[in-house]
Amino acid sequence: ERVSAELASMDFEVLPSSANFVFARHREWGGSEIAARLREQGIIVRHFDRPRIADFLRITIGTAADNDELLQALRTLADCGPPYPANSRESTKDKIREVEHIIEAD
Repeated sequence: ERVSAELASMDFEVLPSSANFVFARHREWGGSEIAARLREQGIIVRHFDRPRIADFLRITIGTAADNDELLQALRTLADCGPPYPANSRESTKDKIREVEHIIEAD
């Protein structure tokens, strides 16, 4: 529960879980980008490059020290700001609206 609460405080959407992992996505960062950045720091989370879940990560709940290391790495990423929007439905809707606006202007 602590990891889920911390993730939520960092703008992650965390799905309910009774298992030893959480399934979460950040509202701005893409799942593959987060997984790659964490991997650079030796932290492995599972990313699924599949439709509908491409922005989600499967994060295993480990020891308190493992969880602290993960959360600190995610806080550092959050401080940097996202390199580009996640491939979420919301960012896609925004892009469509922007294109529609450009088309209407012409």
